[in-house]
Amino acid sequence: GYGPVDALLKKFAGWQPASGKAGHLDERERDSYTTWLTAHRTAPAEMTGLTARLELVAGRPCFGLVMHLPAEHKAEWVLRSVESLRAQVWPDWRLIIFGSSDEVRGAMPPEPRIEFAGAACDLPAGVTHAAAFGAGDLLEEDALAQVARCLDAQEDAVDLVWTDEDEISDTGF
Repeated sequence: GYGPVDALLKKFAGWQPASGKAGHLDERERDSYTTWLTAHRTAPAEMTGLTARLELVAGRPCFGLVMHLPAEHKAEWVLRSVESLRAQVWPDWRLIIFGSSDEVRGAMPPEPRIEFAGAACDLPAGVTHAAAFGAGDLLEEDALAQVARCLDAQEDAVDLVWTDEDEISDTGF
């Protein structure tokens, strides 16, 4: 086993849509999921304690998130993705956006941790872990902090980290 990772998997493995089709929930399943998510989301009171514990994380992992802007992206969804990243309690991250969008660039608030790249580039200096971050993806504010805590709890180097996702559309879950 992997100790804290096993515990997190057990904690978050408690809900499964009856239809087995993520992103295609009927009303009853949406209500069930919302109840489950509310019960398992980090509460505001817990967030203060989490923030204090983050100072103890050894090695300070820095996450390099890579986003590709598809030709038919919705700028508003990209900006929501970026805002969810900027709201992270874990401050050590960089976002590299591939693709061109004057609309996104013009609407993006200044942020030194975000860079736009052409067809190829290297990860920024200091990045220790890379992750895909889709245009339209949203992160809970403690998502990167929880991954950093899991990495810190491992005695051996970690080559791969898998996290779950929820699919959200214009109509919700």
